[in-house]
Amino acid sequence: DTYYPLKQEELVLIIPSGHPLAEKAAPSGEPLATLDLTELRYEPFVLMDKTSTLRSSCDLLFEKAGFAPNILFETNNTSGIAAMVQSTLCCGIIPRYYTLGLTEGVACFSLPEKWLLKLRCTGIHSARTGILGKLSAIILRTNINYFKSWLSTVNFTYVSIFAIMPLVIILSLRSQP
Repeated sequence: DTYYPLKQEELVLIIPSGHPLAEKAAPSGEPLATLDLTELRYEPFVLMDKTSTLRSSCDLLFEKAGFAPNILFETNNTSGIAAMVQSTLCCGIIPRYYTLGLTEGVACFSLPEKWLLKLRCTGIHSARTGILGKLSAIILRTNINYFKSWLSTVNFTYVSIFAIMPLVIILSLRSQP
């Protein structure tokens, strides 16, 4: 199968602004400072619930960091993670999009390896050959620019699986050094 990239978004580590490590954060308007996840190994975290694509991505981050997080809360709302961090209850990991409106109460950091949520699409069909397979390829080729344009106007982190006839958009995590 051929996969076509549509959009990507960085995962960002957020901590309460009163946390001692918050002083390492970059000033507002500048590129994010980097903070190693292991520096927060003993801190409580709020994460998405276990059925979330974002949660499986976070689980991979913690596994790579070499520790299991102390999970204080689980939620199905990314904005809820930001609100709990603002309330100084815990730390969290959210897509960059959700940090754009945060002006007070949190310090935001990039992770040492930029972890990106990548949205990609592929044509699907019941058979690899025949008219359905050819139709899938045609629809994919003719609509890829439309979907890229559409995705630039929406928050794609709500999209786990979005099916339009033979086109499926798949959310997956990749590390980009």
